[in-house]
Amino acid sequence: MHSRGLPRLPTIRARVALLLAGALGLSACLNTSMVVVGETPAPPAPPPPDLFVVVVDDAGDAVAGAQVDLQGSVAETDVAGRVSTQWQDKLLVVTATAPGYHDATATIEEFTDDPVQIALRPVVLNGRVADTEGDGVAGATVQLGDAQAISDANGSFRLERAVAGEGIVTRPAWMPAPVTWDGSTGRLDITLEPRTVKGLHIAGWTPQNRDNWNELLELAETTEINSLVLDLKDESGRVYYPSGVPLANEVGATREFYQLDEVLQQLKQRDLYVIGRIVTFQDPEAARARTDLAILNSDGTPFNKNDQYFLDPTDPNAGQYAIDLAVEACAAGVHEIQFDYVRFPDGYGSTVQFDGGAVYLGAYDDPEAGNARVAVIAAFLEEARDKLHGMGCAVSADVFAITLSYPDDQGIGQRPEELSGVVDAISPMIYPDHYADGAFGYGKPFDYPGEVVDSALAAGMPRLQPTAIMRPWLADYYYGPSEVRAEIEAAEQYGVGWMLWNVNSNHTSGALKPADATAD
Repeated sequence: MHSRGLPRLPTIRARVALLLAGALGLSACLNTSMVVVGETPAPPAPPPPDLFVVVVDDAGDAVAGAQVDLQGSVAETDVAGRVSTQWQDKLLVVTATAPGYHDATATIEEFTDDPVQIALRPVVLNGRVADTEGDGVAGATVQLGDAQAISDANGSFRLERAVAGEGIVTRPAWMPAPVTWDGSTGRLDITLEPRTVKGLHIAGWTPQNRDNWNELLELAETTEINSLVLDLKDESGRVYYPSGVPLANEVGATREFYQLDEVLQQLKQRDLYVIGRIVTFQDPEAARARTDLAILNSDGTPFNKNDQYFLDPTDPNAGQYAIDLAVEACAAGVHEIQFDYVRFPDGYGSTVQFDGGAVYLGAYDDPEAGNARVAVIAAFLEEARDKLHGMGCAVSADVFAITLSYPDDQGIGQRPEELSGVVDAISPMIYPDHYADGAFGYGKPFDYPGEVVDSALAAGMPRLQPTAIMRPWLADYYYGPSEVRAEIEAAEQYGVGWMLWNVNSNHTSGALKPADATAD
């Protein structure tokens, strides 16, 4: 019998159930929070190592900006030509591409600490630049995207890293030719045409006379004229604009008849080709002010014949004056530099002094003296061409027309064969009144202007180097429209351009065709 106030003890079965429940609860608690003393957790797995790929060209130089496909992941190479990826311990196929190169693929079978190199082979485009007669044009620049090449003596070129697309071919004194390459072939043949100049001489003082200047501009706009030959420095030794060339200012040659940049702006607005004329060695201003640069008489005074004073062509410093003026004008925007009086004086005697020595003093038909004189003039023009071509300017030279008809240099250092090899255009001054009676079989050549031009060009054209352009000066004085037109038509029969000479720029408008009657 139990006491009424005491709780009853659970039955044996109930006690067993409670014990089991407690044991289960303790086990769950131990499984979630119990730490076994003295046991270290396993470290995390190390990341995959970096594998480096380097893309180079056929010369071993890095190719920056190449696209590298790492089996689905594309990366761009840095300036060192490198990309990296994590090695996944499996075969990796890598493909590299870059503009102007053939694609290249490498298969990497196992990891290496050294960079894996992929060499890209450049796309090569071969071709040739030729004129309309099929003769190769040397010195033409072929530009296609970022790739550029210069044609050789045969007109051939090799363009590496070529990219399909639009391009252009240029050469000073020639018309630019746009080109398109679709990339389907490895060859491109291009035809280039020489620039056909139809020009007027512009005396240095002309732009200062607004009425005369505007008349000439209108004449150029309304007729076939497409070019103007502007005096930069003429026979007087004057430089007609405020030049920055030190020697021009030292000898007091600079004038302010026009501002070169303003004149060039006016001419380019009218799409005119601008030729800057520089009288080179005949220079009264510099020869008298700087006798160390001049041809001298035996007594040390400057050589003078008919008020013509000459700088010494054998003195490099004398020629440098003209080159400095040419560089200045080219930088200002002149398209072509024409060197006039680029010669020795005619009729000098054996008493004159040259820095180069007595070899230049032989008779005009002395082969040794003639070759030496020609070499001096050719070297000057070659130096000028090398400087000016790099700036995009053409180079031309005025020559005595009589040198087209005789094999020697006429004592002045001018022979078409040599000079046409170092300039873009040769301009013989074919003035009928300069020929002696009986020349070309004409009693008075002056009475046969067209025939004289024809005869002179017939003699001279075969003597020019293939790349040189024949572009004669024609007399635009003493004659009326019909005679000047006869000269023009005689020149055009040979497919060449021309320039009209009038010392005061009083040109014969009636000799010119209207602008709409001729194609430029």
